[in-house]
Amino acid sequence: MPELNNTEIELLKTVLSLLLLFLTWFIGNRIIHKWDLKKKQKEQNILSSSSFHQLYGEFNSVWRLWKVHYDDFPTKESLSGKEQHRYWELLNRASGVEGGMEAFFVKLATEKTLSPPDLDSLGLFRQAIQQLRQSIRDFNKMDWQREHKSYILLKELAVKTALLINHNSKSPSAERAAIQLSEITKTDSKIWALQTGQPKKIKA
Repeated sequence: MPELNNTEIELLKTVLSLLLLFLTWFIGNRIIHKWDLKKKQKEQNILSSSSFHQLYGEFNSVWRLWKVHYDDFPTKESLSGKEQHRYWELLNRASGVEGGMEAFFVKLATEKTLSPPDLDSLGLFRQAIQQLRQSIRDFNKMDWQREHKSYILLKELAVKTALLINHNSKSPSAERAAIQLSEITKTDSKIWALQTGQPKKIKA
């Protein structure tokens, strides 16, 4: 094998240096890109988590106000003009919470790859949130005590949902996202009643 002259050796060194520089730049960019994505996802998770906590706090606030209102005026017929206004205000706020939570279910279904247990949990939590609006609409107190299955399940599902919001996950395909949302929304009031032992049938 013929020996390389000085010019060829220097040229080879230059090529190897450029190749090493390119590999370092390429790998470094990939690492930085992944880091930026994780950072952005974490920031989005924090914002989403904050919004979720606010909605959940509003849910509990409206629920407590509704129980007090119901104790004072247990039938629609007992409402005067002022109390009717209060009733519709609470119903409107409960509907707002439900609508805000629906946006979260869409967000989770389209942004995160969810397991079957995750989907079941979100479907049940969706039903739990709907109970407040339905109870106000139907003039039921929704008097869940601490030992009540509905109360216990609500708290468990709220924690699971909060953890899912903060969990970093690969984004699903459009097809899988649609399936995930369908799985979440197919959980109906009958399934909620079976899980909690509620004897009454709740309207949709």
